[in-house]
Amino acid sequence: YNRREKLAGQSFISLHDRDEALTEKRLPESELIEARDDRRLAEIEYRRLSEQLRLRTIKSPVDGIVVDRLLSAGELADNRDLRKPILRLADIGTLFVEVLMPIEAFGKLALEQNVEVLPEPPVGGRHMAKVKVIDRVHDAASGTFGVRLEMANPGSKLPAGIKCKASIAGVSGRPVVAPAGVAGPPRKPPSALPARPL
Repeated sequence: YNRREKLAGQSFISLHDRDEALTEKRLPESELIEARDDRRLAEIEYRRLSEQLRLRTIKSPVDGIVVDRLLSAGELADNRDLRKPILRLADIGTLFVEVLMPIEAFGKLALEQNVEVLPEPPVGGRHMAKVKVIDRVHDAASGTFGVRLEMANPGSKLPAGIKCKASIAGVSGRPVVAPAGVAGPPRKPPSALPARPL
């Protein structure tokens, strides 16, 4: 364009040719400006749609499994109303095993002691747990006290609520029926005592 402007100033080309060159120069510039504006609008639209998606996305504070669905598709969920949950989740990354021990075993267990947990078939296997709570209140009627074990469940491979037995080294006595109704034959140390993960 600059060359044609000089030539038009020296009357070597017509003003029409000069104006045509000016139009050819300004057209791509305006297309570039329009493309930049379109890009900015697309970025704004992307942010708007991302925010809408974020508002419609449900994020759980725990990595668990869905136990109960409290709202159905189409029902309004409000993140400000915490009294109206959408789902009930269970975090089974760590399982708790409740064991009923005979009173004779009281004082023979220690916190953080390792215990072998044996789930019943079809799950089976041997898993290690640690003693986390030893109940200080005994049940005189059944002659038992409670012990809570904590067992890691990486990848949530074990289901919760299964019947199992706990094998505790150095503890002998009669096996006691757990709330799950599991009983085993009497054994000498290590004793196999009924247990059930929560």
